[in-house]
Amino acid sequence: MKTILLISHSSAGVGGGEDDFLKLLKFLNKKFIIYSIFPNGDRASEFARLSDEFLIIPNSVFPIYKFNLKQYIVFIYYSFKKLFVLYPYLKNLKNIDLCYVNSSVCFLEMYLLKHFNIPFVVSVKEKINPALIRNSIYKLFGKSARKVIVVADYLKVLVSKYVEKSKITVIRPSIDEDYLTVLKNDIRVEHENNKFVILNIGQIYELKNQILLIDAIHKVKNKENILIKLFGYIVDHNYYKKMLQKISKNNLSNIVKYYGPLNKQNIVKEYLISDIVIITSIEEGMPLVLIESLFFEKPLITTNAGGIPEIIINKKNGLIINSNDPDSLAKAISELKNDKIIYNSIKSNTFITYKNNFNYHEILNKHYEIFKECLL
Repeated sequence: MKTILLISHSSAGVGGGEDDFLKLLKFLNKKFIIYSIFPNGDRASEFARLSDEFLIIPNSVFPIYKFNLKQYIVFIYYSFKKLFVLYPYLKNLKNIDLCYVNSSVCFLEMYLLKHFNIPFVVSVKEKINPALIRNSIYKLFGKSARKVIVVADYLKVLVSKYVEKSKITVIRPSIDEDYLTVLKNDIRVEHENNKFVILNIGQIYELKNQILLIDAIHKVKNKENILIKLFGYIVDHNYYKKMLQKISKNNLSNIVKYYGPLNKQNIVKEYLISDIVIITSIEEGMPLVLIESLFFEKPLITTNAGGIPEIIINKKNGLIINSNDPDSLAKAISELKNDKIIYNSIKSNTFITYKNNFNYHEILNKHYEIFKECLL
């Protein structure tokens, strides 16, 4: 039996990359001997249970979307700590046939894999900034990766500047459909009385751009029966304070409420009791919230960030607006709130879009075929 090493950038309780890593561990279990490397976190024990051998490393969060000197210093500090754990472990590893790296932010790990001549496949889930670092990482892929998996066509265009197109494959992310279906059937929900509930899920920081939603709802007429629910970890506390100040200044405390992070069961519940979902991001790959919204048949308003326009067709299976356009977002909210024909038309196409683009078992099998090809 072949031995595969899987490396994850995170073991957090929620997140698309973490979901993908867990699904692959489950799917590949018993097909290969599984070694895995991951930071500590809410899912670490589950990752460990599904692995024949595992290594827990220090967590180093890369400031992925823009240059921030303080965050880079912290990242470099934890990278050195991680290096002292990773180097001796990889040096002593024997008979690893292939490594799968779950995110392009694991570039320290990939440089070490190259150093020890361990063949690897990498999944690109996001656009790293600044361009200097992004391009250096993509050059590494071009020289050393057996295959590069990207989650969206727009990422394929970026990567193909440095990697042969024959080495790049587009595979969309997926959700654990079976697990979510069980949760969906088990959870009893009570809808908010006479409220039009808007759901926004994402880490609280500038690139998720929740303030766009706050600015937009301020412009919506007859908004008294609207309830906006914000969920996610606070990444940037200054941005969070700015968000709260904006809510207070616009007298929206009864309309916009932040509830903090949630586990998967409670997230499912919130999807079920919401009327629409809004994605306000400035930058995205192929967001988990998009896939989950389609699966739960929730009409979606979204910015045109990243790979989203590859899936959402305006006024067919969602409404698309430009980033940082509160007037367009206000208009879109009013449209879905007040026009049941448009609302129901979009809703009717959500699950169809999900099935056509994010088939759970097909996506896992595509990964499996790539691994088998690289193992020949």
